[in-house]
Amino acid sequence: YESLIWAIIGQQIHVAFARRLKYRFLEHCGDQVRMDGHLYPVFPEPEQVLLADQQKLAALQFSRQKSGYIAAVSAAVVDGRLNFDAIRALPQEQAISHLLKFRGIGRWTAEYVLMRGLGYSDCIPAADIGLRKVAGELYGLGRTASEKEVRDITE
Repeated sequence: YESLIWAIIGQQIHVAFARRLKYRFLEHCGDQVRMDGHLYPVFPEPEQVLLADQQKLAALQFSRQKSGYIAAVSAAVVDGRLNFDAIRALPQEQAISHLLKFRGIGRWTAEYVLMRGLGYSDCIPAADIGLRKVAGELYGLGRTASEKEVRDITE
C-alpha cells in the first residue's frame, strides 16, 4: 500500500516536489511515534487516509486528481478489492492487469509497485524517463532509450 501511494504522489512531478508532498501527506494523514526524544512519522493506514480532509490536501498542493486517486485506492484496499497478498500470488502480467483496473494506476505505477512493494524481481518500470536516459547513456545510444529498448536491455 505504501509503495502504491508513494508512486501515485510521485507521478508526473519533479522528485524534490514529490518528496515535499510525501512529507506533507505523512503529517496530514499519519501518526507519529516518539523514540529517543525524536518524533518520527508513521505511514497512515488506508482508513486514516479516507478520513483525511481532501480540501486540506489541496492546500498542501495535491492536485484534486491526485488526492482522488489516493482516496480511491485507499477505499479499494479497505473494501478488499485491492488485496496485495492476492496480487503477490499472481503471475506478473496478471498482477499488472489487476492493478490497471484502478483509477490512477497506469503501467509505470503498476510495475513500480510490483518491483518496489511486492518483490517481483523481474519487473521494471521501463517507461520511466530517468531510467530511459540512464540506459541510453550507459549503453552508448547517444540518446534516451525507448521503453522497448529498456525492456530488451533488461531481458
